[in-house]
This record gives sequence, structure tokens and C-alpha cells, in this order.
Amino acid sequence: MSRCDHCGAERLMHLELCLSCEAPPMPAPPRRRRRLEVRPAGDPARLEGLLVALGAERQLAASQVALDRFDLVSDLSSIAEARLTTLIGATGAECLPTERYVPAAEHAASWVVDGRGLAKLATVLGLGGAAIAGGVPWVPVAALVATVSVVVSWVRVVPRELALEASRLSARLEIDAGLQAEVHTVRRELRDLRVIELLRACVTGFLDAMVRLRASGAHLLLPELARADRQLLEQLRRTLTVCASAGRLSMAIADAPPERAAGLERSREGLLEELEHVPQRIAVLTASLALLDGAEARRELLAGPLGTLAELQHGLDAAAEIEQLLR
Repeated sequence: MSRCDHCGAERLMHLELCLSCEAPPMPAPPRRRRRLEVRPAGDPARLEGLLVALGAERQLAASQVALDRFDLVSDLSSIAEARLTTLIGATGAECLPTERYVPAAEHAASWVVDGRGLAKLATVLGLGGAAIAGGVPWVPVAALVATVSVVVSWVRVVPRELALEASRLSARLEIDAGLQAEVHTVRRELRDLRVIELLRACVTGFLDAMVRLRASGAHLLLPELARADRQLLEQLRRTLTVCASAGRLSMAIADAPPERAAGLERSREGLLEELEHVPQRIAVLTASLALLDGAEARRELLAGPLGTLAELQHGLDAAAEIEQLLR
């Protein structure tokens, strides 16, 4: 964890942002063109599912997994590269960075046999066999030609390079880059130290939970955890809105007449009470996420994290009702 150049306080991990002062956020880590050599092994279905979740077309992903090796190419930050390497390794495949240049013309041939192709072959062989048994001329020759055509159609020429869209990879492997600016904007408006500390606790908790969820890659393969990943981001943004409202109430109380200040103080305390519950619920969520084991996570273990998310949602809904009364 790095420290702020202005005040010396620790920056928020994963966002490189100081909440102790109003120092500008650190720039996002640079991306550079990276090439990772992948040698499929272990469970090819998991590797194929991972590639599809990262943006590859399913047919192309299946063809790549059938090869002895292929290269993944994309513009990656060091964080995204490390996480992608870990996720691919979790499928049993080998994944190492390489500087080896792969010519555009380098391809490999593989067999892709599906049910329709087998049905065609069975039909052609059946007709040919019937023609031979019945002594029908020329049909066996035509059946032989059709058989060769069907078999040749199973051969796929596959490039040994799979390019993945950088923005899509970043969205699935890293914390949303826009969050840094959003959190910084809210922090700049706050003057109440209690609200600032709650902002720090809430954002830290959400980021820890999001990183824990994404580290295993389970959010890429299980629909329930994909929804949980989106909900965490949405709830973090709603929490930022509640913090901003509490900060504005703190400033309004200082300038309000006594008869109005009492009502504003009660509303502010209601918002702060809901915010104080957020880090506790997030801690429970993070602990339950630790029970999940990547793509092997069993669905019966999802009840804990999903139940805690529902509690978070309920608390933020209560805060939203308080905000609504102030409008």
C-alpha cells in the first residue's frame, strides 16, 4: 500500500487514492501490448468458458483450446496481466508471457466434429452401402466423394493468435477505472470528519469484497456471482451518494436556524446509522466469499454472499427513503 505525497496517509488500495486529504488521484496503471503463450491442459471446458467470458467467440475459443498452444494478445496493465495469468493457470493450462513473434500466416489445423457432421456421414455411408447391396451404378462413387467432402469439412484452420478487447478485459478483471474519479469527487465535497471516516470504511470494504470475488474468476463463470459483481458496484455507487448527502446535511446544519437544524440533524443521524452498518455487512460478505473456490464454487455456498447483498440493498434503500424526504 502506497502513501500520499501530500499528507503521508495510506492511499486506498486498488484505487491509489488518498481519502485523508484532497490530493488528486494517482494516474491509472499504464497498459502495454502483451502476448501470453497458453498451452491447454487440465480441464479444456473451463478454459473455453473462461475465454468466452473474457470476450472470445465460442467457436473460436473451442478451436484454440483444441490446439497444443496459442497466444493471447491484448493491451494489459500489470494488474490485469497477473490476474489473467492466474485465472488461466487455475484451469490447469500453462500461461507464460512471451516476446515471441507469431506471423499472421501461422495457423494450425484441428478437427471439429459435431453431431450434424456425424449425422451427415452416417446418411452418406448408409446410402452408399444400400447402393452397393442393390447393385446401383455410380451411387457408391458419389457416396465416396460425399464422404470425403464431409470429413474435409471437419478440418478447421485456426490462427495461433487470439486477440481480446482490452476494455472488455479491464472491465472483467480490474476495478472500474471510473470509480477513482467518483470517489475523489465525493471526498472533495466532504468536511465532516465522521462522514469522511465512514466513506473510507465503506469504500475499503466494498473494494476488498470486489477483489475477493474477482480474484478466483468465479464471477466470470457463475451467473449468480456475475450478478453479485454488478450489484457490488451499484451498491458502492449508491453508498457514495449517501455519503455525499450526509456531507451536505452536515454543512446545512451549521447554517440552519435552530428549529430547522434539529430536523436536519435527525436526518443526518439516520443516514450515518445506515452507513455504519455497511462495513459490518461487507465484512460478513467478504468472509463468505472466501468459502467459494473459483469456478468450482458450489451453488449451495452462494446463499451466504447473496443473502448479505440483500441486507446491504435493504439498508441502502432505507437511506434512500431518508434522502427522498429531504427533497
